[in-house]
Amino acid sequence: MDRKRKNFIKRTVRIIIQIAFFFIAPGLFQSGFAAVRHITNSVSTGTHIEISGFFIQLIVLTASVILVGRLFCGYACSFGFLGDIIYSASKFIQKKFRKKVYTPSIKLRRRLLYVKYAVLAGIVLLVYFGLYQNVEKYDPWEGFANLRAFNFSFSTYPYSLAVFGLILVVMAVFERGFCIFLCPLGAYFALLPTLPFLNLKKQESKCIKGCNLCERRCPASIDLNNEFETGQECIKCFECTKGCPVTNIHLAINPDQKNNL
Repeated sequence: MDRKRKNFIKRTVRIIIQIAFFFIAPGLFQSGFAAVRHITNSVSTGTHIEISGFFIQLIVLTASVILVGRLFCGYACSFGFLGDIIYSASKFIQKKFRKKVYTPSIKLRRRLLYVKYAVLAGIVLLVYFGLYQNVEKYDPWEGFANLRAFNFSFSTYPYSLAVFGLILVVMAVFERGFCIFLCPLGAYFALLPTLPFLNLKKQESKCIKGCNLCERRCPASIDLNNEFETGQECIKCFECTKGCPVTNIHLAINPDQKNNL
C-alpha cells in the first residue's frame, strides 16, 4: 500500500473514532478532571474518597495512559477533536487569504509545554485550600457544554464563555494548542509512567541530515533528532510519520518489535 493511501486510511479512522466519542462521550475530559479535583478536596479535608462514576472514569483513563500512552488525547477527547476542527479551519482561511500558514517556532512551542503543569498545580492548590469555587465561573468546560447544547446566550455563563473564546484562539494558532499547552488533565497524564508497548521510534543513522520534518510536524515539538521512544507528551496523532522521506518512524507494539507506519 502506498504511503498516501496509508495516511488517508489512518486519518479517516482517527476522525471516525473522534466523531464517535464527541457525540457518545463528550464529557470524559471534564469527568476525569472532576475526579482529580474531588480527590484533592478529600485529601485536604480528610474525608473519605467517594467511589463515584467520575472516580471510576479517572481510573480507567489513568490505566489506559499507563498501558498505551495518551491515545485518549489523540482520539477520544472532545476538546481535542474541537481543536483539530478549529485548527483545520484556521489553516484553510490562512491559505486562502495569506497564502501561508503561520507556524510558531519549535523553541516557543517547547517553552509553552510547561504552562499546563502550572495550570494543573494552580487548580490543585485552589481546590486544596478551598478557594476553587472563587474561580469556578471561569471554567471553559461550562462554555463548551452550553455551546454543545445550542445555548448561545453569552449572559448565561459570560466568564466561562470568554475563557472558552480565548482557548479557541489558541486552538486556531497552535495545532492542538489546548491539549499540548493548557490542558490540566493532559498535564496529569504527562506525569504518569507509560509502559513501552505502543511507542514510536526512529534511528538517527537513517535520517537525512538537516531534515527534521517529523519534529516540525509534531504538535508538541518533541525532540526527535536522536533515537528515541516518544514519552508522555506524545498524543499518538502520528503527524510525525507523514511525509518522512525514508519511512524511518516505527510503531513498537513491544520493546523489540518495529512496524512501519
